[in-house]
Amino acid sequence: MALISAHGLSITVPKGWHGVIYRRQQEGPRLRDRVGSTGTTNSVLQVANFPVPPESGDYGTEAHARMGTGGVVLTLLEFDFEAAQTEMFADRGVPRSVNSNRFDPSVMPQPVPPRTGFQWFGHESGRAFTMLVVLGSHRLRHLLAKELNNPLATLQISPR
Repeated sequence: MALISAHGLSITVPKGWHGVIYRRQQEGPRLRDRVGSTGTTNSVLQVANFPVPPESGDYGTEAHARMGTGGVVLTLLEFDFEAAQTEMFADRGVPRSVNSNRFDPSVMPQPVPPRTGFQWFGHESGRAFTMLVVLGSHRLRHLLAKELNNPLATLQISPR
């Protein structure tokens, strides 16, 4: 296991898993070209039980497309500070475990059978986040959710 930590986020990544925490630098008018229409300059945490391609994007879209049926991808994406005060982010406390019954194939940004997903919006430590978890198989969600919950239980979020 390895602890990764940056930008007030930390998580213990199990052996055989891969994780990264990053934040894009704000640099002038070309930022939108580099980040894309769905990207962010806020903190992004991605953890997966397989190597995530570097070009995967902030939501892990490329990783979702490449994952096998045993794949797990956790993305925690921070929104601007002001979002924490809005109704969309009213839930308090990023989940530290996800029940397998909360996964639904219709949550997927781009449905790709047999994948399934879970998405949460809320805030913690004065910071607004969305959590998107994609599992490689809806049928295997009970097993894969258990695998996900091990690193998720170690997630730490500090105020900015």
